[in-house]
Amino acid sequence: MASSVYRRPRDAKIFGSVELDVTEMEAWVQHKRREGVKLTLTHAIFLALGRAIRDRVPEFNASVKRGRIMARPGLAGGLAVLHRESGDMTLVRVDLSGDPSIDELASRLREKLQDSASGREDPSVDIKKRLAMIPWPLRSWLLDLIAWLSLDLGIHAPSLGLDRNRFGCFILSNIGSIGLDVGFPALLPNANVAAVITMGLVHDRVEWVDGRPAPRRKLTLSATMDHRLVDGHHGGRLFNALKRYAAEPSLLDARGSDQSS
Repeated sequence: MASSVYRRPRDAKIFGSVELDVTEMEAWVQHKRREGVKLTLTHAIFLALGRAIRDRVPEFNASVKRGRIMARPGLAGGLAVLHRESGDMTLVRVDLSGDPSIDELASRLREKLQDSASGREDPSVDIKKRLAMIPWPLRSWLLDLIAWLSLDLGIHAPSLGLDRNRFGCFILSNIGSIGLDVGFPALLPNANVAAVITMGLVHDRVEWVDGRPAPRRKLTLSATMDHRLVDGHHGGRLFNALKRYAAEPSLLDARGSDQSS
């Protein structure tokens, strides 16, 4: 019913946030870096999101087509990246199929960022630039037409900008890198993702652990979700899975589905 009641995420949005203890995950990232793997906390959160959606909340890996909930053909996610030279924000799609390890994910993302920096981007980026040159309101009408053809009718033609799986099922943005603690992002109607998640700035905290004060590292994860696909129950399952990966980041080293409680 939700897929029929709501339109694309212009109004079908729900929000949620959780404070994540990343003390162990940061230590795990540093251990990996000493082993020669070039990664950051963002890589770890990105892979944890993919694993959590695959094993715990596959409802996020779907989209709405002609009023019906349709499973996506594979698992992928988008990462928002800020180009330091130009100050422009771009999105890169990273394939999570094949159960990549953290170092494989870092390699895939590095290749995507190199392509983006050198201008070898997805054809949809060039289309976006051309659309920006079209005067309003023709630009709005054309964008609505593209969304109707690709998202509502399901026509797949990436070279023409018609790709309903352009950014995968979620987008992750590290807003902590620009000094923000919390932010609820826009759920882009034409991006066709189930959720956009932000990582806030990591802060030091002192908490009681085993009866004594101990330093901890905390960040806030916030999410804007497509209510046609998921509700608060699914968001809670996603956040709980992320808490588990943050507490036991070595689980990210394991291959295969993790269905243990």
